[in-house]
Amino acid sequence: MNDQASRTLGALLYEDFELLDLFGPLEMFGNMQGEVTVRTVADRPGLVRSAQGPRVHADHGLEDCPPLDLLLLPAGIGTRTQVESARLVDWLRACSGELEVAMTVCTGSALLAAAGLLDGRRATTNVRFCVCPRRRRGTLRPSVANGCKTIGSYCTVMVPVIPSEKCTEQ
Repeated sequence: MNDQASRTLGALLYEDFELLDLFGPLEMFGNMQGEVTVRTVADRPGLVRSAQGPRVHADHGLEDCPPLDLLLLPAGIGTRTQVESARLVDWLRACSGELEVAMTVCTGSALLAAAGLLDGRRATTNVRFCVCPRRRRGTLRPSVANGCKTIGSYCTVMVPVIPSEKCTEQ
């Protein structure tokens, strides 16, 4: 954890992440010059394809990621495969102890759930695209309410949607 006034934010990139879910929050944090330094992180450094097609450069891979104070996990159809990535899940679990806050947008919360970081806690996600890994479904209790849930040092955010079905824990 950084004791200085400036914080380092790691923004996680993975194949098929949502551009808006990454760049909406990064626009806000990017305007906090001197207070927040933004670093992009992916499985490996380099270009990562978004769900919309444009590629975004990851400054760091999981192995060379600097210590982070804050972590942003965007949503995206790619969470469906990332929840099964032992490498990513292990990295999330390992770095979580040093984080002041881990933030997710929508289905990004499934990545924290896959790492066991939301066990027994309520989290907000898009119930139409609940991608809780099967082994964790019983430990994550998705909230169908829209809004922001703060649970300890984890914050999950959901934008308003009209759910067509409920996420089941089966």
